Amino acid sequence: MPILMSLAYLATAVVMLALCVFAYVRMTPYREFDLVRAGNVAAALSLGGATLGLALPIGSAVFFTHSLNEMAVWAAIGCAMQFILFFFMRKHSQDIQTGNVATGTLLAFMSVATGLLVAMCIS
Repeated sequence: MPILMSLAYLATAVVMLALCVFAYVRMTPYREFDLVRAGNVAAALSLGGATLGLALPIGSAVFFTHSLNEMAVWAAIGCAMQFILFFFMRKHSQDIQTGNVATGTLLAFMSVATGLLVAMCIS
């Protein structure tokens, strides 16, 4: 039943991404979704980059791993790496809140780069 296994991987990937994004927005000192609704481009870029940075290892894990457990472990590693990145970049939190697009762009690209590196480590 390859279709059932594919659906299981898809469901696990979606749940893992949702959990990681939820944890990420709870970890940051500002409310990303409120800032985005208010038109804060820096927050949108930062959150979008983090989401993509979280999705890259999850997608790679779906492709390269051989079990749902292994996929979930790699998803958790990708999530942890985004948290570590934000920990080191947290000094820029105020810049995101005030709408500094340059900072939002930098954080987005750092998040994508981190996610890409984790994704390439999965094989």
